[in-house]
Amino acid sequence: MIEPAASYSFNKSHSVCYAMIAYQTAYLKAHYPVEFYAALIRSVEDDSDQLSYYVSETQSHGIAVLTPDINRSFNHVAAIGQEIRLGFFCIKGL
Repeated sequence: MIEPAASYSFNKSHSVCYAMIAYQTAYLKAHYPVEFYAALIRSVEDDSDQLSYYVSETQSHGIAVLTPDINRSFNHVAAIGQEIRLGFFCIKGL
């Protein structure tokens, strides 16, 4: 009973897909860190706990994360040069 389940449990096509996603993610993080972290932060704009975690992680990698600015920010997070500017949607209740 275990052997038939083992052949199904380890689906090689899934492992190949996950390996490709892991490789692409690592490549983007290594070669385009500002854009990578901007996209990561944008994906959690609605969750203040995850937002603060990823902002801290971004800063620990030496990337400046700028607060929303009425004159410079967009609605969403944006990578501008070597900095990340938080957007207005990062403000809770807005």
